[in-house]
Amino acid sequence: MNVPTINLDPGLTADDYRKISGPALPPSLVFLSLDRLKEMIEISGDQTFTEHFLAPDEVKHYTTFHYPKRKIEWLAGRIAAKQAAVYLLTAASHQEAIIAPKGILIRPDKNGRPYLTLADKNADQPCPDISITHSKGLAAAMAVQGSNCGIDLQQISEAVVRVQDRFASDAEYELIARHLEFSSEKKADGLTLLWSAKEALRKGIGGHPLTGFLQMELTDMIEIKPGKMRLDFIVGKEKKIRARTISFFYNDYGCSLTMVGPRATSS
Repeated sequence: MNVPTINLDPGLTADDYRKISGPALPPSLVFLSLDRLKEMIEISGDQTFTEHFLAPDEVKHYTTFHYPKRKIEWLAGRIAAKQAAVYLLTAASHQEAIIAPKGILIRPDKNGRPYLTLADKNADQPCPDISITHSKGLAAAMAVQGSNCGIDLQQISEAVVRVQDRFASDAEYELIARHLEFSSEKKADGLTLLWSAKEALRKGIGGHPLTGFLQMELTDMIEIKPGKMRLDFIVGKEKKIRARTISFFYNDYGCSLTMVGPRATSS
């Protein structure tokens, strides 16, 4: 079954990704329109999609959703993450797709972070790390080998200006505005991009509780390709670490992704 996903290539090389602590093989990114997915479900039926994309345990979980919005977001996130993983594994093996989506099971770890396992016949293959996000009609997912990853998508909204003090300092915004040459009318754009970067880092770093927004300080911003920014952060209160995101605008969304350190276990 073909679902209208977008295997997005942001125009970055393996060397670009290494600048944010990534592996040699670039990540796979997939975007999926929720409206388009709804249309296809209306045509083909719920069961057709669940049988093709979901493992048996996931089918059971899918039937427990009572709210249509949450149900379609959850399904879109799973489809996007599985497609991203299949693209990545196929690229690594230099073969046609050898894993069906329903042969991939996505579950939350003890901290709620999603991870995937493969069906028995593919169990000897290394599983990529994944991250899932959705915002106002769009879902996205990322898969990468060799490190933890995080992706976040935020639709640009003026509401973010009203809550700036919860996640960003004036100095951080001024740094972004200066680099992007934004006027005050574009403040929501800059803050949305910063919000997405910090959310991506929270997902990539993981743990419980998640790192607070104000425990992540933006220290630098560099354009590595036209329209693609590397954001540098110092993260943490006592034990500080350095972390980076690649951030860019995608239509009317701010999008950020990160790869943080060695792959964590799912236990």
